[in-house]
Amino acid sequence: MKIKFSNSGFSLVEVLIVLILLSGGFIILLQALITGKFMNAKAEGLTQQAVLLNNTIQEIRSRRFDEKTSSPWSSTLGTDSDAYLSFDGANDYVLATGYKGITGTAARSIGVWINTSASGMIVNWGANSPGQRFGIRVNINQYGNNGALKAEVNSGYTTGTTDLRDGNWHYIVVTAASNISANQFNLYVDGALETVSSSMSQTMNTANSLDVSVGSYTGSSNFFNGNMDKFSIWNKQLTASEITALYNSGNGIYATSNSGNYTSSSNLVVYWKMNEGSGSTLTDLGGNNNGTINGATWGSSQPSSESTISGWDDIDDFNLYSVSEIPNYTAFGYSVKVHYVQSSSGFHSAITGPSDYKRVMVEINHKTLPALRDTFIVSPGL
Repeated sequence: MKIKFSNSGFSLVEVLIVLILLSGGFIILLQALITGKFMNAKAEGLTQQAVLLNNTIQEIRSRRFDEKTSSPWSSTLGTDSDAYLSFDGANDYVLATGYKGITGTAARSIGVWINTSASGMIVNWGANSPGQRFGIRVNINQYGNNGALKAEVNSGYTTGTTDLRDGNWHYIVVTAASNISANQFNLYVDGALETVSSSMSQTMNTANSLDVSVGSYTGSSNFFNGNMDKFSIWNKQLTASEITALYNSGNGIYATSNSGNYTSSSNLVVYWKMNEGSGSTLTDLGGNNNGTINGATWGSSQPSSESTISGWDDIDDFNLYSVSEIPNYTAFGYSVKVHYVQSSSGFHSAITGPSDYKRVMVEINHKTLPALRDTFIVSPGL
């Protein structure tokens, strides 16, 4: 007799088929998850790239603080060469013809970058009578403070302690409140308040007499021997924080907004940036008191204030600037190109010399993503 067995299970082939189908589905699901994760990461990367592009453009735009808004503008793109005036100590000076300086008992502040190895007059105006002359000099040794900064009113003075005759650049500022005597001047060297000594008290009452003379005593004696840059006069007493900002800016003008714009305040009455580099006239960017150069010659150097992005004073300075890794976003970098362009061409035609407009091209690159670029146009003179 033949016996039949009922088998309600799966054959080996069927089990294998099921396993294959399950593994295939798992692979498809896993691939979908990986693809989704990759797409999300890519989307996040593209979003971050767009944010960085916008941030970089806004950073560049915020640095449109060159004070020149009319020609001649810079003749080349990139960081500027810094012009300064060189005085030979024999007969060189600058005269603000017709400008008598701040007179009477009014508050005032004077700032200038100097580089010297000798004593000599920095600035002078007024009359040669007790209390009626206002001057600043690198001191001579008869007062026991060799080479220190000295502010004087004739028959009264205040002298600092730092010897300035080391052949290095120093930013010096002298401030006075209204109605002071000579022992109440504040003297600053490189942003720091000096320890001072004073002579007998003599009330400051500057005469409306001699024109402002820079680099000499009335254009006839005590000539300055060295270099000067960025000379300024305010009709107020600057605060310590303003002077610190002046020194840190390197421009002789303190920042009046968070955007970094080194613009003139309402109290700035003279600002000779001394960046002309040629000619015999110093253009006053603070008021209408130009200076006439007598004998002093032009020098030029790469300014320390433009050695980093924080010191740049023009859109020009960004040309060919690049960052291989953006801080906190190391997978990203960026590069910038600046061109002078003609507006008549729709800003498409780049030219080699200065024009009214500049085209700025910013590129955010990534190790795996395609580069993202944008372009904007900068209006005249900046």
